[in-house]
Amino acid sequence: MKHAPQTAIRGIFSVGLTNFIARLVGYGKHVLIAAYIGLTAPLDAFYMAMSILSLAIFTFGDVFDSLGVPRLVGTLQKEGEDSFRAMAGSILAFSLLLTLLLGVILLLTSPWLPWIAPGFNPDKKILIQRGLFFLSPVILLYLPYHAMGSFLRSRRRFQVFYVSELIVAVVSLSVIVLWREYTDVVPVSVSISYFVAFLYILLVGREEFRFPDRLIIWDKIREFARLLMGLLPLYLVGYLFAIVDRVFASYLATGGVSALTYGMLIAMIPASVLMMENIFITPLSESDDKGEMIRNIMKGILIISIPLAIFSVANSRHIVRAALERGVFTSLSTEMTSDALTFLAISIPATFINPVSMRLFQILGKLKSIAIVGLSGVVVNAALNCLFLRMGLGIQGLALATSVSYYVISAGIFILLERLGIRILKGDVIKVLGISTGIGLLSLAIAHAVPLSPDTLAGILLRGTTFLVSVLILVLLVPNRDFVFWRKTVAREVMRSK
Repeated sequence: MKHAPQTAIRGIFSVGLTNFIARLVGYGKHVLIAAYIGLTAPLDAFYMAMSILSLAIFTFGDVFDSLGVPRLVGTLQKEGEDSFRAMAGSILAFSLLLTLLLGVILLLTSPWLPWIAPGFNPDKKILIQRGLFFLSPVILLYLPYHAMGSFLRSRRRFQVFYVSELIVAVVSLSVIVLWREYTDVVPVSVSISYFVAFLYILLVGREEFRFPDRLIIWDKIREFARLLMGLLPLYLVGYLFAIVDRVFASYLATGGVSALTYGMLIAMIPASVLMMENIFITPLSESDDKGEMIRNIMKGILIISIPLAIFSVANSRHIVRAALERGVFTSLSTEMTSDALTFLAISIPATFINPVSMRLFQILGKLKSIAIVGLSGVVVNAALNCLFLRMGLGIQGLALATSVSYYVISAGIFILLERLGIRILKGDVIKVLGISTGIGLLSLAIAHAVPLSPDTLAGILLRGTTFLVSVLILVLLVPNRDFVFWRKTVAREVMRSK
């Protein structure tokens, strides 16, 4: 059965209800963690343990997502059903073999792993080891889970995969609610949720693979493994940013690691919900004029992200207080987290720009160049973290260092694109930047006229809604041709979706 091609804008509108609910439940889980546990030493240790897993395990899972689907689709189209299932079985077997190897490495290095948090005292370092112990099922299941997910997505069974993501969110939240008095409930909730989700995805996807006689078809998997190692540095960048920030945050008072993590979680909500890097990869791949398309995408990103950044910076304390300040999450916790969010929210446009641009470099086959730019950004982040901590800027300095480093990566991206003959910062892009900034500031002034206190959930929701409505109206009224282009494009796709 042939599937009608889907445009990028329609892709945004077609993000499934299941995926939205999964994200909503996931954010709800973090709200409960804040209320039940607060910015405490066990939560700091959990995020440091997750940093270790992100470096050793999660990065490989992201690369499996990127490599598995196109290779499986190509195998199905060129070689047929049996070859597809054999290739899927080989990828699953390879993921199990890689999991075993990485698990052994983690086991052998476990006595030294807590040193990822040099600022922690010995008691807090022991908590990191405890967290890793309770996260051991995730170590064993994460790569096979994502391998199975690539089988389902290559068959366009997206709903099944999103259901499994929903299971992860719901089970994790349920465990936290039921066992909230248990000290290690957070890592235990993550492990149980992935165990249940893996059983589900294995049950519904068992017909999509078979292990070949040789268990692994090495002639195809060698190429897969080579590409995996080539993509690894690119996918490491995002995780390395978080790790570097948390290493320096370990020198802050208890709760510093968690506050920085919560600040980044909130700042990343717009980019993670819209997922533009995944939506635009297909049209970028198909476009004959990639320069014109990426410039248009950048303009759309500025129209969306600049107002969001302005609102988030101006209302960071109100957002954190309304969303998180309850239970053991105290006013001091709000102050720490909002200090982080204020400076992290500056980077919201970059959180859209950088992932989309990296997808373009992936399409163009310029992985080495973009990986160097990304890793250079990590080095800049580490240097600025060190400088700002020495200046006594605390968590604000760490957040500011991250934002500056994100824009350093953006600048590197623009330089690389210009060398390829794609100039982003033309006059029309600068004009869109200026108009979007004006729209954001005017909408902010309108939203601040809302009579309800923004420190309440109702107040900040009303202020946020007023802000978004104001932005929408102003975007509709602006006569600039780029705004007109995006208005017509979105309206056309909305009508088609109906």
